[in-house]
Amino acid sequence: MAPTSHPNIVDGWFRETTALWPGQAMSLQVAEILHHEKSIFQDVLVFKSTNHGNVLVLDGVIQATEWDEFAYQEMIAHVPIMAHPDPKEVSLVSPTPI
Repeated sequence: MAPTSHPNIVDGWFRETTALWPGQAMSLQVAEILHHEKSIFQDVLVFKSTNHGNVLVLDGVIQATEWDEFAYQEMIAHVPIMAHPDPKEVSLVSPTPI
């Protein structure tokens, strides 16, 4: 059974506020909380948003969304290829389709 609440979700909206970015906040509308747990290292939250797909949040800070995952795929592929002086064959392994 999925959790139904989280301290950063109020009235169906996840709100990211942090001292790292004073005067700034990010909010996403929550369709469903998929997972929440507190590990010995961090607070882990995964929820389905109404516009950004699934969202990963660690310690109250958004880490990734399905909506912007293409940017992470670009970094996975382009940085190693550009760092290699003469790439001939490349194999990319990803949990999501590339």
